[in-house]
Amino acid sequence: MILKDNTFMTFTERPYTLSEQGHHIAEESGILEVISGSSWARSSQSISEHYYRYGGNDTAEYKEFEVMRTMYFEALEYAKTDKDREEIKRIFQDFLNLDQLQLSWKIESDSEKTETLFGHVPKILKEIPVEARYDAALLGGLEVAELFDETPDAPEMLTEKYFKNYLSAAAFAGAVLLSDRRPTYFMTENIGEKKIRQITCGGDLNGDFRIYIANHYTGNSLTPFGELVPFSPHHESETLLAYHSVEPDIVLSALHYFENIKLSGKEQGQILKRILDETAKANPVSGPFGDFGDDGLDEEIYKIQDEERWKLDALSPLTGFSLFEYLVIPGNENFLFRTRVEGEEFVIENYYKDGREEPRQLRFNKDQTSEFLAMLINSGGGRTYHGTLQAMIKARLEVLGELN
Repeated sequence: MILKDNTFMTFTERPYTLSEQGHHIAEESGILEVISGSSWARSSQSISEHYYRYGGNDTAEYKEFEVMRTMYFEALEYAKTDKDREEIKRIFQDFLNLDQLQLSWKIESDSEKTETLFGHVPKILKEIPVEARYDAALLGGLEVAELFDETPDAPEMLTEKYFKNYLSAAAFAGAVLLSDRRPTYFMTENIGEKKIRQITCGGDLNGDFRIYIANHYTGNSLTPFGELVPFSPHHESETLLAYHSVEPDIVLSALHYFENIKLSGKEQGQILKRILDETAKANPVSGPFGDFGDDGLDEEIYKIQDEERWKLDALSPLTGFSLFEYLVIPGNENFLFRTRVEGEEFVIENYYKDGREEPRQLRFNKDQTSEFLAMLINSGGGRTYHGTLQAMIKARLEVLGELN
């Protein structure tokens, strides 16, 4: 399923995922309306990310300390009670002593429990390492301090029914704020109990192609201080990288893949028409790049429509089907981006020629490949015009006799 919301960005801060209970509270409490109606919330970036980005040119370790100290004193200014101030002090002190305390977030199983002398204790599915300044900003209430100043009824609304105090309400509102900053289009799939994989793609600040992969939990979690909260932090993220724009080559690779796995023309046509239907309203914002557009469209259409070229491209001298292979970093011929077919799977990966590390890769079946292509076209953000990719699919439909 392709899900949508109202924003397009890639996280630089730490994102959090609301649990089912968290989504219910966010809607029922009205905090979603508060956030969507706030000009500050719409324009703000992560507090900790802001301080770190503009915090001077000191060493990373010292800069981290200075950012934490700045956030600590600012959080104290927003605290409502002495008890809040003591809790904020503990949060920041503990995070600064993280090496000694070894704090982590914990995800509990709903189905597996261990029997102890004190009863049944849920199994811990995952311990997620703390990211000190991000988690301190969230749990210390700093992420939404200005929002709560702007709308003073909001924390009262949350503490009246759902949370024990101001800081718990602020942490939840911060998680809601950050969870709402997902890219407009993404893919998700279940990969375990309460665990999903989310895939997004687009261009980076230079328009170079990126695929972002994040595995995260969708249930409640225990904070590093043992409080059960209706959200959890993301973890285990990685990025697949390519230099400049490779979107047309990914589409062409996928078109070959659908034929390579012996789908009939009619079956291919059904898949491609579905992609066009799902991208009919695509209007991604173009990046500020001088080479943005579809100057190479004639060449891409030729690769699809010319029978001899199509057959030639389908032959690969590499093991498996690997039509496209590119440098990721100019001048570095060891680290590469490529697409290939392995059995019934379409594979997109970064790998080292010298085998120094295991490849980073995505493996898709035909349905997932179709979903990925729709997301790719809808996402934008790079150097390729989305109409170029749609035109390539239409050209293939025409060759298959399935255009109408």
